[in-house]
Amino acid sequence: MHHAPMRSVRVLHAIHSLRGGGAEAQLRLLCTAWSDPAVEMAVLCVQPDDVVLPERVRVIGLNNRQPLSVAYLTEIVRTIRAVDPDVVHVWLPASVSIPVMVSARLLGKAVVFSYRSKMTFHRPLCVPEFAAALACAQRIVSNSPMEGSNAAFRWLFRLKNGAVIPNGTASVPGGRNEADSRSDRKWRFIFVGRLTRLKNCDVLLHAFDMLAGRSDWHLDLFGVGEEEGRLRKFVERRNLQDRVVFRGYERNIQARMRESDCLVLPSLSEGMPNVLIEAMAVGLPVVASDVPGIRWVVGNESAVVWVDPSRPGHIAEHLAAIMDGRVDTKLMVGAGYRIAGRYSPGVMVDRYRDFYRSLASGTVD
Repeated sequence: MHHAPMRSVRVLHAIHSLRGGGAEAQLRLLCTAWSDPAVEMAVLCVQPDDVVLPERVRVIGLNNRQPLSVAYLTEIVRTIRAVDPDVVHVWLPASVSIPVMVSARLLGKAVVFSYRSKMTFHRPLCVPEFAAALACAQRIVSNSPMEGSNAAFRWLFRLKNGAVIPNGTASVPGGRNEADSRSDRKWRFIFVGRLTRLKNCDVLLHAFDMLAGRSDWHLDLFGVGEEEGRLRKFVERRNLQDRVVFRGYERNIQARMRESDCLVLPSLSEGMPNVLIEAMAVGLPVVASDVPGIRWVVGNESAVVWVDPSRPGHIAEHLAAIMDGRVDTKLMVGAGYRIAGRYSPGVMVDRYRDFYRSLASGTVD
């Protein structure tokens, strides 16, 4: 008796947009690095913009973008039926995750819900999103450990047999020329991230203000966010405009890292800090907050200079130590290369492939 050949596993990802960092960047990287023909990938994207993915990954945009309207919900159901996936992997935001999880579950599909960094009830939609995940998700996947997340989300992670799959980075290792990077004899520090309270840029700027008597440093801030106006006013008030520059969003951040001397990561909390791994991959020394998310990545390696994010004086002291040559940055860079190698796209793809196959094994003919 001959059996029909087993068809490939189909995975449908659901996200609002493919543009941006964080989850969007990870989904782009996952789709770009994916090469297993036994697992087909498609993306339901409310606003696909002009982001280009490999031809083997089908991107399905929605014509109706009004969240929770009848037409919006109908189009989601129609898309799931048309793709006929074995697994529906829901990313963000809640306006996408809630209707997609409920629709996929009603259509008998295996549902995966993504945790991104610390999970808390910080927005009103977090409550119905939690309820939808509780009722509809078979599994949960997180890019970082559960420390710092709300107790209810930690309980849900255990209930759904959650898996931790760290982010990957597409950085090309090496390429930074330390000798050329400081031709003007100034240390060029770089911050990369959203300008929000949790990123702690106000304390960072206070630290650099304490170093205003030195002429051997410059700080570039790459990112945008709700704190930008307040941060700019501080820089102007302290007459630091010539030394602290707001660069906005940068598409090719790896190139800017290669032109810099040190990344400063002063966050009050972190989940899976992509920018840390990207900096390590290009050989950039790092000054970072001693918080759980960053500790989880670095471990016991001598790859960063640790600082207390609540103390600008402590940060300033360690920035000065780096500029004065009292820190072995070559040792840091070597350790950073080792860490970055653990977060290659190939490692991430292998983990997701095994995860999807195990989840679909009970649903694939």
